[in-house]
Amino acid sequence: MADDRGRGRGSESLLERARGLRSKTLSDVYDVQAYKQLLDDLRGTPMSDDVRGAYEELVHAFSTAVGIWTRYVEAEMSAGNTEAVKQVFGRCLLQCPSVDLWFMYLKFIKRTNEIRGAEGILETKQAYEFTLDTIGQDIHSGPLWQEYISFLSAPKPGTPAYQALWSTGMVGGQEESTKTTALRRTYQRAIVVPTHSLELIWKNYETFENTTAAATSSTGGSAATAKTFSTRVLSEQRPRFQAARMAYRERKRKMEGIDTAALPVPPGKGGPAQLDQLKLWKAFLEYERSNPQRLEPASLTKRVELAYMQALMCLLHFPEVR
Repeated sequence: MADDRGRGRGSESLLERARGLRSKTLSDVYDVQAYKQLLDDLRGTPMSDDVRGAYEELVHAFSTAVGIWTRYVEAEMSAGNTEAVKQVFGRCLLQCPSVDLWFMYLKFIKRTNEIRGAEGILETKQAYEFTLDTIGQDIHSGPLWQEYISFLSAPKPGTPAYQALWSTGMVGGQEESTKTTALRRTYQRAIVVPTHSLELIWKNYETFENTTAAATSSTGGSAATAKTFSTRVLSEQRPRFQAARMAYRERKRKMEGIDTAALPVPPGKGGPAQLDQLKLWKAFLEYERSNPQRLEPASLTKRVELAYMQALMCLLHFPEVR
């Protein structure tokens, strides 16, 4: 039985199965379980023209299904097809704002830029910024913020990475000041996002400000002035963190039960589970629009847009979500 499954259910190839299922969708017939079985059978199958063709049939049938795109990227990455990976990412990233997919994108960018020196480091930094601008409002994005902060803080003075990040295009002798400003700005962006990692990010931010104050006094600066500054900055930022913490509890509750990997089939084709998902998404969208944190218009727009884009991954065919 295992051998039959590996061959694609007898003599029928994975590509033939994919073509057959897609032809049914053109007649408004959606066999969701068969699609899921096919996706499972594709997993781990070495990349070939037929396998790639099967994935193409799947993404044409479900253009916003993040689970399919993720498997497609994994298959091309496992085969070492760098150019193909770039092309697939170019087609799916913006229409599938999933933290898991964007983590894969960052992993790919970091790996391909490891040997490119300063240019590669700056390109990786741009990729982090692009990622956080796109999906940094997601409740699961805390590890993305933490990883970016580690990326900025890890290089030691005198190393090529440090020079690339903090000396390129800057006035000499201002590297540490530039680094501190960039880290402070990143922490302050992260602590207003209601994520699962919010408490840890805040604690790390407190440590950062206190450590920065101690370092300033140890290099000849006024200890009292540095401490006063860090205390004032933390006092100013604490209400923003507390507002995010309060919003997190309700945001988490509103997201319970939402399946961001559900296939985007038309209304009435997904059974009772589809109606449940529609109800949950509508409640979540209404919550995000209500602006519980009293965000500025630009920040609110970005957060609400992300919520709608994520809803469309599963509810692409529902006019009330578009």
